[in-house]
Amino acid sequence: MEKSFQLPDLLTITGQSGAGKNTAEEIIAEVHPDHVFCVSTGPLISDYSKSNKIFSKAIHTLNVAGKLSPTFFADALVIGQIMNLPWQEKRRLIILNGGPRKMDQLKQLLEWKASGLFNSIHTLHVTANEELCANRLFERTKVDKREDLSVDEQPGVPDWQKIKTKMEWWSSAKDEIIQNLAFHGMYLTVNNDGTIDDLRRQIKMHF
Repeated sequence: MEKSFQLPDLLTITGQSGAGKNTAEEIIAEVHPDHVFCVSTGPLISDYSKSNKIFSKAIHTLNVAGKLSPTFFADALVIGQIMNLPWQEKRRLIILNGGPRKMDQLKQLLEWKASGLFNSIHTLHVTANEELCANRLFERTKVDKREDLSVDEQPGVPDWQKIKTKMEWWSSAKDEIIQNLAFHGMYLTVNNDGTIDDLRRQIKMHF
């Protein structure tokens, strides 16, 4: 018997740094453990950087300057990993965490939508209070020792100016991105000001 072939659905997750995008991704995967594939371009970029010093230096420079999200921009790397996923036997939900956060990333999404590579494409916008996001980033920097948000040459010592710069980047772009996503029928949203259980309840309403 010939195996049926169905295109996967793609869900991207966007929002302010510290809003809880990773948490939302984990909850969706927890709710649908046999249906979801999570694709993170962070590790893809990290692995590629190890073998390409020029690429690595450019990524680090842009990231420290607050001009680059470490995910969602490496088109060829992302598509390459998605195409290798074992979703041929039944339809899957592929989660791509980290965008769109810029208009060129939204354009990339619309190109994927037009290409017919996916059955459907939606973006989940995780919202949260700005002060709460900033405090989460502050604590995460201490735990993860993120160099891009730390005082120079002091990994794990949060730099409030770098945190502010990173957050301003999304704040300046979000309205236009949200309007375009809504216009194309691709916009979903949840709020993460409350508890994990609150977020889980909202996510279950969508998925």
